[in-house]
Amino acid sequence: MSRMCFISNIYDNGGSVYIVGGANRDRLINQYHQRDIIIKDYDLVVCGIEINLLENILKQYGNVKLVGKSFGVLIFSYNGNNIDVVLPRIEISTGYGHRDFHISFDKTLLIQDDLRRRDSPINSIALQIFSVDELYIKYIDESKLIDLYEGITDIKNKIWRGNKFSEDPIRIMRAIRQCSQMGFELDKLTKDLIIKESNLLGTIKQNSLNRITQEFIKILDSDHCVKWLKFIFDTDIYKYIGFNHINTDEINRYIQFAVDNNYNLVVKIVVILISMSSIYEIKLWLNMFILTSTKFNNDYLPLILLCKRHINKLDTVINDVHMRHVIHCVGEKFMTHFIQIYECINQRKTPWLKLLFINNIDFMRHYTPVLNGTDIINLFNIKGKKIGKLKKWLSNGIIENKVSNKKDDLIEYIKSNYNF
Repeated sequence: MSRMCFISNIYDNGGSVYIVGGANRDRLINQYHQRDIIIKDYDLVVCGIEINLLENILKQYGNVKLVGKSFGVLIFSYNGNNIDVVLPRIEISTGYGHRDFHISFDKTLLIQDDLRRRDSPINSIALQIFSVDELYIKYIDESKLIDLYEGITDIKNKIWRGNKFSEDPIRIMRAIRQCSQMGFELDKLTKDLIIKESNLLGTIKQNSLNRITQEFIKILDSDHCVKWLKFIFDTDIYKYIGFNHINTDEINRYIQFAVDNNYNLVVKIVVILISMSSIYEIKLWLNMFILTSTKFNNDYLPLILLCKRHINKLDTVINDVHMRHVIHCVGEKFMTHFIQIYECINQRKTPWLKLLFINNIDFMRHYTPVLNGTDIINLFNIKGKKIGKLKKWLSNGIIENKVSNKKDDLIEYIKSNYNF
């Protein structure tokens, strides 16, 4: 079977196929603004064919998952890509949640009907295709595009327009995120509407707050995050991300420093969260807004509370022993980010801290006392928590160069100095 078979098969059964949404938008951005956005997501609208027949056709060429018959969405795994394949549909809002819609899809609906429901003209451009090869074209002939709302002009002018925020308030965050990622501006009417309707974010149900978090994290991870984070903080939007009690001016400075020094997403997120007033408030935010549902590396979740509790320890680090105590407390894995976060907060580079850390890495990889729990029981007849207390005392002695990490030396050190 050739690579173009599934699209040919759709046409043979009376259907027609259109690329819609982000793939068209990003290709046009590449064309008009000399960008090199990699197209990862493909969305197809198929008109003129029943959903069951469409599913059976696609199954001949790859794995297919039906995402709820009421939505008419098929996830089609093909040629290493997951392609969203949908029938044209119209949506009527019945509330403020992203599921609060009456959705009607019908093979007789036109592609124009489907485009009318979309959030912005730049995301409402369609291209009819007749082969799979056309999915991967690099440049688009503008004359072949279906553009009902002058989305092409907006892309050329780097403008984001939209007004359907009441249908799904998360579109407020999505608009800001796309501007931040693409270097676009909100047009004045859209910006004014977002500011006016930002309170709609407060209607998002608690079990869907992670959708706000997902968009916010993408904003932080984008090229123009400083500008759009400031916009979020200058409006009431930040309150609906759970940041009611932070100093927004300070956060703007922290993020600017992180961007200027090319620090990664982990640093940006942590400096914001530890600006909250208490560990309790941080834990409450993590529980409500579900950071784990985003692209944040969950291995770094412990770093958030470590920074809140211990970041000020770096204030007094001036020698190897001081640095070893910090490494012991924080862990080698987190230390680079820990120092970078400290730098963001203090608005200055600290090369001496980085050098002290590097110089003590090897030492701290071998500081765990070679005297184990069994040795301690047999030699000193102590049990339970007293063993842990003694080992901690030994670790401090090794870190502070009071004793070498050799078994005989540790035993003699205990006999001479430990108060049982």
